[in-house]
Amino acid sequence: MIWTTKLWLLALCFGSAAFAKAQKSDVLLLQKNQRTIASYFAGTNISFFTTDRLPVSARVDSIRRDSIFLTQYNLQRFMTAQGGQMIDTVGKFNLRFSVANIGYFPYKGRQPQGFWGRALGLGGGGFLLVNLVNTLRENDAFFGKENLPRVLGAVGAVALGIGLAATEKEKVKLGGKYRLKYLVN
Repeated sequence: MIWTTKLWLLALCFGSAAFAKAQKSDVLLLQKNQRTIASYFAGTNISFFTTDRLPVSARVDSIRRDSIFLTQYNLQRFMTAQGGQMIDTVGKFNLRFSVANIGYFPYKGRQPQGFWGRALGLGGGGFLLVNLVNTLRENDAFFGKENLPRVLGAVGAVALGIGLAATEKEKVKLGGKYRLKYLVN
């Protein structure tokens, strides 16, 4: 009798697993020049900015047709009675966006020219400031014949630094090379 009950339960489990359907999960692909650089589906995290520049960072619940359904958690750090810190969920928000409302994604690549640009700009500006203080203290001409190459070199370093820092990519704007592609599973 016990064996027949176990056999029936085993048959029921295998039978229900064979007819069970998993939930369909559509996929959203971020592509650069027809090449996928990121994919988002149910259960993954996504961070983007809307066309109104609202930052969104949440977990994808589902993607259907032209909408993306998200769950965003509001986490807060607090002190425990023992003096430690814990993180707790203060709020849970269900969000829904149209795929057309996604404006751009934060850039996750490594771009060292931003660091070098800031370093060149700060170094050149610091050199100009020290040079100005020294020429005033020595009663020399700031744009004199001897000092002019130093001033021009420092100004060139500041200009190059500003140019390098300006080319640093902070976001991936949709349109042009980047686009979102919706795949139905």
